[in-house]
Amino acid sequence: MARTVVGLFNSAAQAQQAVEKLLAADFARSNINIATPDTLRAQHLPADPGGSSTLPEPFEEGIVR
Repeated sequence: MARTVVGLFNSAAQAQQAVEKLLAADFARSNINIATPDTLRAQHLPADPGGSSTLPEPFEEGIVR
């Protein structure tokens, strides 16, 4: 049975350390995903020609749904 685990970190450095520990524990890199406000914006919102696109809600609020 596949399972999903989500971790929330206060900094990118902490998230990177978690990735390194998972890789050291033989997790496949292809099974590890990192989401940041910037990557979510790039994946889910159309590009704004003016360069001022923002998330429609605070990043953390989307996670609880």
